[in-house]
Amino acid sequence: MEIYGSAVADKLDNNRCILSRRYYRQHCTLELGSYIKDLSVVHSDLSSIVILDNSPGAYRSHPGTDPPYGPPH
Repeated sequence: MEIYGSAVADKLDNNRCILSRRYYRQHCTLELGSYIKDLSVVHSDLSSIVILDNSPGAYRSHPGTDPPYGPPH
């Protein structure tokens, strides 16, 4: 949800304007019951792209773009 995603991105960005372009559910494609983020429509070079999403299915088309994190402790 955009309101939740914006709050998380704002907190991580901390007014540094690093996370300047943001895409939400309305920018996804529904595929096999999951919302997929197709980053190829955003930029062909994914080296500076990070996906912040709590659903691994969202970035399954682009492995390696998700941040390395584990479950909360």
